[in-house]
Amino acid sequence: MEKLKIRIPELKEFLDEKALKYESPSFIKDDPIIIPHQFSNNRDIEISAFITSVISWGNRKSIIKSSKNIMSYMDNSPYDFIMNHSKEDLNNTNKSIHRTFNMTDLNYFIVSLKNIYENYGGIENIISDKNNGSNIQERISTFKKIFFSLNHPDRSKKHLPSPVDGSSAKRFNMYLRWMVRSNKKGVDFGIWKKINKSE
Repeated sequence: MEKLKIRIPELKEFLDEKALKYESPSFIKDDPIIIPHQFSNNRDIEISAFITSVISWGNRKSIIKSSKNIMSYMDNSPYDFIMNHSKEDLNNTNKSIHRTFNMTDLNYFIVSLKNIYENYGGIENIISDKNNGSNIQERISTFKKIFFSLNHPDRSKKHLPSPVDGSSAKRFNMYLRWMVRSNKKGVDFGIWKKINKSE
C-alpha cells in the first residue's frame, strides 16, 4: 500500500486555514465555548467550561442550549452554587438534560465538584500535580478516580474519561485546551498556569 505523502507547504496552508477559522472571535458565538465566555470569574469560567465540555457531543446548537439550561439551574453563578447549595436546591428527578446526561448525573457532578474545590483546591490542582501521574493522560484518569470517590450513581461514570483504560478523552482534552492555551484572539482562556510549569 502506497504511503500518503503530505507536502509541508500544503500542510502548513491547511493548518493556517483552520487556525484562521477557529482562532477567531467570530467562531465563539456558534461554539460551546460561548458558555464560559459569559463569565468573568475564573472559577465560574472553569466550572462552566468543564460541564459544557462533558456534554459536548452532538449538535452544537443543542449543546449550547443544554449548557445554558444547566447554568440557569445553577443560578448563573456556578461556583457559588456548587459551594453553597443545599440538598433542597437539587432537583430530585431523572429527567434528561442533554442526551444521556441527566439530572442525576448533574447533581452528582455538583456534589463532587464541591468536594474537589474544598479538599483538593480545584480541578487545576489535580491535573497539574505530578503525584497524580507522570503525564496529562494519567492525571486525567486520576481525576476521574477522585471525582467518583464519593458515593455515586454507576451510570454517571461514563461521562468522564479514563485514558489509561483506552479512552481518547477528546472532550476533556478540549477542556484543557480552553483552560491552558492562550492566544491573542481571545478564544481560549489560558487561566491555568500550573500545568505548563509542571511539565
